Amino acid sequence: MVRGVFRRTRALGLVLALAASLSGCWYHTNVPWAGGPIDDPVVVETLRIGGWNLAARDQPGWEVLGNQLMPKPQGNLALKSIDFSLVDAAGNPISTHLVHLHHIVMMDMTRPDPLCPEVGARFAASGSERTPLVLPGDYAYKVDAGDLWGSTFHVHTSGPAAVNGVYLQYEVSYERITSANANSFKYTSPYFLDVTGCWENSASEYDVPGGGAAGSEHVLPRQYTLPRNGTAVFAGGHLHAGGVDLSLTRDGTGEDYCTALPKYTPGGHPSHPRLGYLNDIDPCPIHSRVNAGERFTLRSTYDNQYPVAKAMGIMLMHVYEP
Repeated sequence: MVRGVFRRTRALGLVLALAASLSGCWYHTNVPWAGGPIDDPVVVETLRIGGWNLAARDQPGWEVLGNQLMPKPQGNLALKSIDFSLVDAAGNPISTHLVHLHHIVMMDMTRPDPLCPEVGARFAASGSERTPLVLPGDYAYKVDAGDLWGSTFHVHTSGPAAVNGVYLQYEVSYERITSANANSFKYTSPYFLDVTGCWENSASEYDVPGGGAAGSEHVLPRQYTLPRNGTAVFAGGHLHAGGVDLSLTRDGTGEDYCTALPKYTPGGHPSHPRLGYLNDIDPCPIHSRVNAGERFTLRSTYDNQYPVAKAMGIMLMHVYEP
């Protein structure tokens, strides 16, 4: 359903103000801002799947794992943002203490992924941290009317109570592409950086063994080489409970390109008593040149005092490639 239309102007000052307000992230730029303001009508459309009745945790019917086509807005669109949540039938948020969004990955099934061409382009993703995809200025992800959106997702209950009527909801903001504005946008390519590689065997999951001393860490790195020149304009990380941080380093200089830091509510988590429940992870506001052949290392760091089954370490980047 379409929730409304509003007007929005974005400029560098807004991006810098946002960066200054984000805990644990800093604004990384080596490219003069040329994103320009956008002052066109932006449509906000809310879509959902589900209506699942979930049993208590670890009981038959306590989880739903899906791979399916997803509803999408109609027409040719410049996608500006997408935000995921779990809600009831009335659209009210469901507490993470009741139901857990393990992960949702959205794929454009009509385009190959830039790093793993055997799957569709993975352009948006989230989990319990609920990091939204937000593309600033006139940067946008191009969606054609004939595109097909697919997904892989995992939703399950978190505690000893059954929960009925669970929906996975996503709010999409976009601008319609017309003959008048078609050349106004700078379209991005999504780069889904995963410490486990391209999904062949692991489905992005790996195990942290645990059993280490208090404060010890388990680090899993993976190096990536970017194939084209461009400007990175968004980076957001995904970790599970027990994650300490997710970092992306530019190998040639050693600089910290983006470090995603999770925020926790201390106490109460049965598997992570030291850290607690993972609440959110801020994205890294960036506007920075990347070059074809340049290598980056992604590092996923977890608390190794306690074991973590099916951990993940993923960073999604959007890069404008003229």
